[in-house]
Amino acid sequence: MFVEVSSVNGECKVVAVSRKSSLHALARYSFALSAEQRRADALAKARRRIVELERKIGQQQVELDFFQEALRHVRGNQQQKDAPGGAASSRSFKK
Repeated sequence: MFVEVSSVNGECKVVAVSRKSSLHALARYSFALSAEQRRADALAKARRRIVELERKIGQQQVELDFFQEALRHVRGNQQQKDAPGGAASSRSFKK
């Protein structure tokens, strides 16, 4: 490995490094970028999943509201039949 060091007033500075060291540093930098990209991809995927789940919750709420209203309607009809003067049940069909 080639390293060139410069000394000025007793202070050492690395002026140049070998191509191999530069490639190693570049590889570490690329790995850091790819790790950052993986984190960004994971975050984007999580956000898409959150939107999907929120949409599903909204759909289920609409369905729940529909069935609650249908149940109120059915119970209302039953109460009308049970009340005095309410509609009589239909007669059975006999042959």
